[in-house]
Amino acid sequence: MRSDWANLPTDVLSLIYDMLSVASDCVQFMAVCRSWGCMKKDRKYKRARLTTPMVFVSERKENTWNAYDIVNNQVLGFQLKLPKTRFCGSSNGWIITVENFVVTLRNPQYDVKGRTRRPSIIRLPPLKPQINYKIRGYAKAHSDYFVIKVTMSADPISNSKDCIVMVLYEPLSQLAFIRLGKDTRWTYIDKHGDEIYPWIKDVVLIEDKIYAVDSQSKLWAFESTSKSTVDVQLVATGIVDLPQKIYLVGSKKKGLLMIYRFSEYRRFTRESRKFRIFELNSNDEWIENNDLGDIALFVGDNDSVSVVASMHYGCQSNCIYFVNDNEGIHCWHTFDDFGVYNVKSQSVTKPACLRNPVKRTRHPPFMFQPIVYM
Repeated sequence: MRSDWANLPTDVLSLIYDMLSVASDCVQFMAVCRSWGCMKKDRKYKRARLTTPMVFVSERKENTWNAYDIVNNQVLGFQLKLPKTRFCGSSNGWIITVENFVVTLRNPQYDVKGRTRRPSIIRLPPLKPQINYKIRGYAKAHSDYFVIKVTMSADPISNSKDCIVMVLYEPLSQLAFIRLGKDTRWTYIDKHGDEIYPWIKDVVLIEDKIYAVDSQSKLWAFESTSKSTVDVQLVATGIVDLPQKIYLVGSKKKGLLMIYRFSEYRRFTRESRKFRIFELNSNDEWIENNDLGDIALFVGDNDSVSVVASMHYGCQSNCIYFVNDNEGIHCWHTFDDFGVYNVKSQSVTKPACLRNPVKRTRHPPFMFQPIVYM
């Protein structure tokens, strides 16, 4: 007797979907057939579900990216088609690219024909920061790397009124933002009075406030009061150290975290060896935390993600999952700096499913966390 999977009762499909906890499983559920994808879309009750990110690695076939489950160390039967532009972030279920100073938001979940009529591509106004005339030509020649990282506060389709897109840009790693549906051009947070804000390492948006950490690990808070005015506040002073990368992570259980990433460079390779974790306490001081408990973190050019490991099958607690990320225009090494860092043992393991694909790729892999609704 032949099974008719496409016509399973809706209540049975709902039970199956409710048991999924890993992002890759939810995405593959949608891809089984049109009726399964429509069931997810047509559910009467919908709430956002936090899932673990997957990793995408480009293959030699042009514009094709294969999906990998870094949590359960497996190859997924799922691909993305992305144009030949530079990836500069993923946030709220959207992949973000840049070309010729234009930031573009792309939602691959909306690219399947017949699934939805909502747009999958949003192009933002071109970035036009004030650049010293001596390096203007250099910046134009490397325009795709002019944007270091992009993040946003909300889904630009379902929550467009509250969506703020935030950009870190070269040459001094400064900030700019735009409010979708409200602004027609970018607001540049490059200085406040006589004080300049350069060398920002990461940025996160929490409850209408923009938090940024600079190269000295000082934590700044920016709040937009009007189109031309931004309130600035120094929240916490820095920690003396020299990490290669600094990340900010918002965690419901741990509050605001700052992650130091230390790497070694050998010829054409970069290898991350150690991470340090700091938690912002009630006195607005960075306190080192050597135990994440049941928390797992995911860091890279994507929005940094914090999840409760025990709620996601295969996810390791007290660990940091990481991939190779952007180091600006002068990035010259290979892209095989990825793995899982165990905070307790201070050791790194590399998922076998990614080793060969990453060695063959010509583009940095990236993490992507889909928005999955229940």
